Amino acid sequence: MADELFPPPAGPDPRRVGASPPACPRCGITAGPEARAADGCWHCMPDPPPWAELYRLGPYAAPLSDGIAAMKFAGDWGRARPFGRKLAAKAVPEPDALVVPVPMPLTTRWRRGHDQAELIAASLARAHGRTLAPVLRRRRRGPRQAQLPAGARRRAMRGAIRAARVSLRGRPVWLVDDVKTTGATLAACTRALERIGAGRVTVAVVAVADPPGIRAPVASSDANE
Repeated sequence: MADELFPPPAGPDPRRVGASPPACPRCGITAGPEARAADGCWHCMPDPPPWAELYRLGPYAAPLSDGIAAMKFAGDWGRARPFGRKLAAKAVPEPDALVVPVPMPLTTRWRRGHDQAELIAASLARAHGRTLAPVLRRRRRGPRQAQLPAGARRRAMRGAIRAARVSLRGRPVWLVDDVKTTGATLAACTRALERIGAGRVTVAVVAVADPPGIRAPVASSDANE
């Protein structure tokens, strides 16, 4: 069924094509070589996220955070496509990978007039000739995630994500969003994808909000271009 709906395109073998960011390859927080390993870092290894790997453009700090805020709240949605292209330069998705945006509540999409995660995902998919597959939906709109602590975020996301009635038959998935904070939304999406047969799930986000106590370096200004 998935091959009929989302036919796997031809393409190169997956490989990294850009320098790795100074971050944990699993949860994405800022971490030097001495604080991270291939399977995680001090922050995520006690409770590993359900996805396999995470790519980011940088930490959620100025000027990258300013560009994200302009895209989300000031109607500057044209920034989404460059963000997607820059994520595409970080790594090449598997030849049969599906690119799935994190879903936005319909009321939020109506209010903003665009879905930044879908625009970023479409740009990333287009850059590598992969298939955009918006197979996830939000069941309900809850409290703003940015205002909740980690535990409350996880509770708020229970049952909030549903997947389309398709079988992905082990296809790898690249799950795309603008910002990772605690990872509760991304975890809920990953589990929803696994329930419909997704294989390896890789996360790609524009920025990762570091936990308290970590001072993120100033991002390069070209990430907003």
